[in-house]
Amino acid sequence: MLRARRGPHAVARFWRFLRVENDFVIVPFDETQLRAAVAAFDRFGKGIDPDARLNLADCAAYALATTMAIPLLFEGDDFTHMDVARVAC
Repeated sequence: MLRARRGPHAVARFWRFLRVENDFVIVPFDETQLRAAVAAFDRFGKGIDPDARLNLADCAAYALATTMAIPLLFEGDDFTHMDVARVAC
């Protein structure tokens, strides 16, 4: 959506903003997170859970948050039916 509304350079600026200006850390997505993401999709994926309806990227974010025991930063209501800690916005 960011690219469609603001163009391809907006995406690069967004990632730079997260990584450089906010000290976000890039972590590896390993076998543990992969298994957790698959399990999350089996439980909360689109077509499975009518309340959650998560896509694969959502499940990957959920897996990282739950396996690393960190809160999840998100906007909207995609994760409101999930058992994951949330970052207050």
